[in-house]
Amino acid sequence: MIDKIKKYWWHDGHFNENQRDLFIEILYRVKPKNILEIGFASGRSCCTALIAANPEKMISVDINLDYMGARENANLLMSDFKNLEIIEGDSKQILNKDFLEKEFPEGLDFVFVDGGHSYEDAFKDMANTYGFINSGGVMIVDDFKSGPPDGCSILDVDKAVEDFSKEFNAEYQVWYNSGKGFAIFEKK
Repeated sequence: MIDKIKKYWWHDGHFNENQRDLFIEILYRVKPKNILEIGFASGRSCCTALIAANPEKMISVDINLDYMGARENANLLMSDFKNLEIIEGDSKQILNKDFLEKEFPEGLDFVFVDGGHSYEDAFKDMANTYGFINSGGVMIVDDFKSGPPDGCSILDVDKAVEDFSKEFNAEYQVWYNSGKGFAIFEKK
C-alpha cells in the first residue's frame, strides 16, 4: 500500500510520513465509506485516504489548487480514482447544510480539516461538518499544537479547536510527532 501511495505522493507538501502512517491506522479502524477533506494542498493526505480506505465517495475542497503547484496531481487523482471529486472554492461557502445533505446523505465517516488556518476558517470548517459525522466517525484537525522541528505553531487553529470542543461538548485526543500535531475527535 505504501508503494501505491508513493505513486501519488507529491514532491512537496506539509503532510509527512508520520501523519500518513497515523491516517492509515485510523482509516483501517474506521473503514469510512464517506470522506470529506478540507484542504487538498499537494494531495498527500488525499491519496493516503483514497488508497488506505477505498471509500465509496470522497470529496476534497480547496480554495486554490495551484497552491504548491499541485493542480496536476489533483487532475491525476481525479482521473485515477472515480470515487474522488475535488472542488475548488472556499469551504466556508461550500460546506453548508444543503451541500452536505445532498453529497453525503448517509453522513460522513471521516473528515480531515486542513483548510484555512485563521480562527474563523478552522472553527467554521469544524462546526459546518461535525453534525454530519456518523457515530464512530472521526474528524482530524491538522496543525493543532504544532511547532518545530517539522511544523509551525498556529495559535488560531489551537484556539479554534479548544473553543469548538467547549461549544460542541466534543472531546478530542492530541497526537503529536516531531512538531506535527492533530486534534482527533471521535464521534460517539
